[in-house]
Amino acid sequence: MNKHVPQRTCVICRTKKDKNDFLRLVKIDGKFIFDKEKNKQARGFYICKEKECLLRVSKHKKINISSEEMYKMAKELEKINTEERYIKILNVLSKSDSLCFGMEMTFENQKKLEMLIIAKDVSQKNKEKLIKLCADKNIKYIEVATKEILGKFFGKESINVIGIMDEKVANGLKTL
Repeated sequence: MNKHVPQRTCVICRTKKDKNDFLRLVKIDGKFIFDKEKNKQARGFYICKEKECLLRVSKHKKINISSEEMYKMAKELEKINTEERYIKILNVLSKSDSLCFGMEMTFENQKKLEMLIIAKDVSQKNKEKLIKLCADKNIKYIEVATKEILGKFFGKESINVIGIMDEKVANGLKTL
């Protein structure tokens, strides 16, 4: 059963999307603050994860946001764009022999691994195991997307980790 995701509207371009597709500002004591976790108890204002909307909010007369908060939002947007590039590349590579997925396959192929992509919502226990593997074998890793998003590439419900076994692919991903 699909979980209902609330719809919100961008205060800049008036586009309606799922709540998760926006950056959130809150107004606390007359100041606008970036709410990265989207959980502050205050009136929320939503902005598209687009450069144009972020630029326009910085010039908005009614939304007076500090340069420090704008910087935080810009850094978050940069992270999101990098994550989207990883996802697009993984989508293309999903049928190749240069990837393995899941905890079991990752540990079976540990001698071949060049890089790991770990889901952001992996359990703490599994995350510790994977990070230890990376430290022991000198493997670079990044945390990207959710287990469900990573699972879609392989037709699975969810995947904790994707292993990159091709050096050229790993080097290409490291430059993102």
